[in-house]
Amino acid sequence: MVNFQSVEFRMAPNAATRSVDIVATPAPVNLAIDNRIAFVAGRCSGAAARVDFEVSSAESDRAVFSGDLSGSASIAPSRG
Repeated sequence: MVNFQSVEFRMAPNAATRSVDIVATPAPVNLAIDNRIAFVAGRCSGAAARVDFEVSSAESDRAVFSGDLSGSASIAPSRG
């Protein structure tokens, strides 16, 4: 939960931009997504499939994602 709201986050590697897209559903107006996930080449295993998620406090409206994600990865949704 972020700010007492249930939010689903979906992550998808974007090979065209060599980045990882993160979409929040629903998308609260006051929610800031700090995307620090690095797009990496190769298979989706080990370090190339590690993504972390953090909300600094219960009052925070900022979700920080970090880690590495392979372009061939498929990540299940997470709820914040």
